[in-house]
Amino acid sequence: MIGGLHMHIVYAIREFEYNTTHGGVISYVTNISEIFARHGHKISIVAISDKHRGSHFWKKNITIEYINLRDTFLGRQLLTYKESHTQYSCLIRIIEKVVRSYEINRRIKKLHKTDKIDLIQYASPTAIGLFRIRAIPTIVRISQDPTLWRETEDPNYNMKSSMNRVSFEDKLELAAIKRADVVFAPSKLVAEIIEKRLGLNVSVIESPFNHNKNSFQYKNQKSILHDKNYFLYFGILSNRKAMLTIADILENVLRDYPNMYFVFAGENRELELKDGRRIRAVKYLKEKAGKQKDRVIHFNGLKRESLYPIIERADICILPSRIDNLANSFIEAMALGKIVISTYGSSAEQLITQGVNGILVKQESPRSLKNAIDFVMKMDKIKRNRIGIRAKESLQRLEPEMVYQKHLKFYLDLLKKRERPSL
Repeated sequence: MIGGLHMHIVYAIREFEYNTTHGGVISYVTNISEIFARHGHKISIVAISDKHRGSHFWKKNITIEYINLRDTFLGRQLLTYKESHTQYSCLIRIIEKVVRSYEINRRIKKLHKTDKIDLIQYASPTAIGLFRIRAIPTIVRISQDPTLWRETEDPNYNMKSSMNRVSFEDKLELAAIKRADVVFAPSKLVAEIIEKRLGLNVSVIESPFNHNKNSFQYKNQKSILHDKNYFLYFGILSNRKAMLTIADILENVLRDYPNMYFVFAGENRELELKDGRRIRAVKYLKEKAGKQKDRVIHFNGLKRESLYPIIERADICILPSRIDNLANSFIEAMALGKIVISTYGSSAEQLITQGVNGILVKQESPRSLKNAIDFVMKMDKIKRNRIGIRAKESLQRLEPEMVYQKHLKFYLDLLKKRERPSL
């Protein structure tokens, strides 16, 4: 609050479709907007959309300001070019980021004239804060290191060598981060990487998590999974999420546990393989499962209310990753009391203590992942339940009220800093 009054906060994001499983940034903006709105703050979410346009009342104290690029001169030029070219260059991708940032900030500036904005928080991907409005205090929440997030899709990824492969597109995104008054990241890992890259002080503020079990939708999955035991991976099916490692153990795991299925829930992306082939993730997973392929099940595009019951029923949540920013996936699984198997060096160790509230394995090691699955499968029910209980307990610091207080302090510290006269 400012002098006892509630703030008007803008969350600027490339795109926003609430109630989907597509992306941690959207989940975060959804959660933090609802939390601040419940405390009486006015929230405006500003985003690009090809489906919507104009102001949309979403919930009490929350309005979504949609910008349809077809309504703007620069946007129309960009879309016309993209529609006439099936493949477009790095230059066009850069122009697209510049246009998006310009149009989002133009809308924010217009909004500020009629309804004073106290603070803007930009999501870091796609350089949205490049044209930030200097008159308004500005924060960037860092969701990723652009170089590493791209490089982890390389099947032969190596973190040390990848750090130096900074493209011009990456530099644009990093420049937008540097233009902010203050920045923060949910994970210590990403904060340290950006600090090293830019020489900035990057605070660490973990993201909130809450779910309403009353909204869970069991109906759609009953006919397929109601009588099945299964391992579960959920999230984007990509190389960054270690799909190649899972694929390498899939046949052996399903052969060793003939009563189990392996369920994948998430966007079916194209993978680049070590032999240079490109193939859709689900096709490759079934190919690697061999004779066990009929026990590989995939769900795509689930809403969160339909996903959570699937997580709740899973025997183990297998969520390895090459790098993450305190991923929503293992937080959601832990919150439901599930045993999570994830990887060292991915940011998972910020929440998971090996053997206490989850299991961590070495990256790029199919053997370590298979051994961890075997270890959990041999546990008795009491020990499994104990780890699940500890997993839930370890997330108490992500309770909405605790996260609200940390965000609020960060916001108010910035506003006080901006009020001080410069020497």
